[in-house]
Amino acid sequence: MIEKIINFLIESLESNNIPYCFLRNYEKLPEVNMGHDLDIQVAQGVEDKLDGIIDELCLKFNAQIIRKHKRQLVYQFYILYGGKNILVLDFHNAGEQYRGVIYLSNSEILSERIRYKNFFIPDPVHEALISLFSSLLWGGFIKKKYAKKIKAAFLNNHIKAENALKKVLGGKYASQIINDIIKGRYEKLEKDCSKYKRRMLLHGLIKNPISFIRNNILYYYYELIYRFKHCGIFIVLLGCDGSGKTTVCEEIKTNLKNLFAGEKVSFHWRPGILAQLSSLKSKLKNFTSKGNVETSGREGPVTEPHKQKEYNFFISFLRFMYYVIDYIIGYRLIIKIKAKDGVLLFDRYYPDMFIDSRRYRLKIPGILYNIFSPLVPKPDIILYLDSTPEELISRKGELSAEAYEELLRKYRNYVSKANNAYNINTNNGISSTIKICMSIIYQYVKKRDTIAK
Repeated sequence: MIEKIINFLIESLESNNIPYCFLRNYEKLPEVNMGHDLDIQVAQGVEDKLDGIIDELCLKFNAQIIRKHKRQLVYQFYILYGGKNILVLDFHNAGEQYRGVIYLSNSEILSERIRYKNFFIPDPVHEALISLFSSLLWGGFIKKKYAKKIKAAFLNNHIKAENALKKVLGGKYASQIINDIIKGRYEKLEKDCSKYKRRMLLHGLIKNPISFIRNNILYYYYELIYRFKHCGIFIVLLGCDGSGKTTVCEEIKTNLKNLFAGEKVSFHWRPGILAQLSSLKSKLKNFTSKGNVETSGREGPVTEPHKQKEYNFFISFLRFMYYVIDYIIGYRLIIKIKAKDGVLLFDRYYPDMFIDSRRYRLKIPGILYNIFSPLVPKPDIILYLDSTPEELISRKGELSAEAYEELLRKYRNYVSKANNAYNINTNNGISSTIKICMSIIYQYVKKRDTIAK
């Protein structure tokens, strides 16, 4: 299907008289998309036409737009097709720049584009500069898969490459970069990247201060909107042991690989900023008996937790407060990952301490949970994996049918009152469960991250 989608996109861009070119990873197009996304340079002022083209594409191929972002440099579409595949289209419409300094303008790239197969690609030197600077300036490294192509372009078009670099860096630094590329000194380039960043910013400010300041303001304006309005996602999975939480968690991480660019992190129950209490107890014991502290790592899994004796109220309260503090401190971690377009997945979460307090050996009244609940980070989505006592006994069998029935009742009661929680029946198999979970996630993201025309 991807070949048909890309061919339709190419035909639509050309029939709408939109100048364009694929910036990188085009060698196997349209049959195969080699990269995480498709980077396409287009003329400015064509956003409305692009909206129309993508709407037609979705209608033709039974696809849907899940995310749509307008940033300073790109107009992004995340398209779900085939039920589970994500195609990311990045339309670059403001030239190629670094924090206000334009090193290749839109008109330069599009006026010198060349035909390749049935579509357009950049001039080799322009492609080399984009491949070099997009990773070196923004990430401090050079992508090795582009190194050979960059070197070939600089060797075959030495004067053009040097002139393009002089324009934004000056003659001295332009020569240094070209020599390092030709001689394969990539580590040196990466080491010197801070120097090149400073030089480019200073050169841009001196050469055209008004344009530099305006572009910087626009960059931070769009980035702030993006960070606060269009960010990552925080998902919690609830359910009894044997309901399939671990499997569903891993599948969600895999399916969201291309939808969110940041890291995908999973946790069990709490953020874990504070150490496990059992490990602290072990360290204290070692300290008092041997006079030193051993770092023994995290505690292992607890088998049949419901069969262990409950703590008294005083110990339960202290443990509960320790866990609450961990959740509160975890705010910083959650915000950091979400701000970088990441995915956080929790297998169990704060409500479990109230719903299944016996599991954590806690003997506390429900009012304590309600008092401290507003201080705990709130997930975007809670997915409760429901089942029957018979199914849970066949999978785990740790509790009696009556105990499972009571536990399921508590989970269902909680989910029915939570605004962002969904009750998912798991009795139709893991494939069906994953499909339902992903549908809920996609619809949530679509509602949050698409922009009305």
